[in-house]
Amino acid sequence: HHAQTMADPEYPIHPDNHAGDLARPPWYAVVSRATLPAMDGLKMRFCTHLARSRVTRAGLAIWQRHSEHQSWPESLPQQEEFIDPFTGKPLIYRINANGFVVYSVGKDHEDDQGKKAKGEMAKQGWGDIVWRYSTGRKLVN
Repeated sequence: HHAQTMADPEYPIHPDNHAGDLARPPWYAVVSRATLPAMDGLKMRFCTHLARSRVTRAGLAIWQRHSEHQSWPESLPQQEEFIDPFTGKPLIYRINANGFVVYSVGKDHEDDQGKKAKGEMAKQGWGDIVWRYSTGRKLVN
């Protein structure tokens, strides 16, 4: 197992320092100073798309498990594909009265209890990245 770096796709992004290890290159690194801000934005978009993909795959796996066993799993399987790329921790999964929700905390690292941002905040990519399944009627697990 190797140490993770910001260049690794799985390296968690910290909200206080989006550029991570690359925040301030030395004054003499002219090319790095010019290109790293764009790389930071690229990393953020990559992690957002990766989180969307993982949340969707987790939601489908939970739904499939339910269709096979007629009950919601108590927790997500401990698989790499269900890790939140923003935190390095498992995606959040909760069963509710109407189904379930699985989500990533997104780039702000704040658990908004599975709520998506709205309006301008959503356009900027804030809020949780959510996959919700609801039958529209109260369920019993």
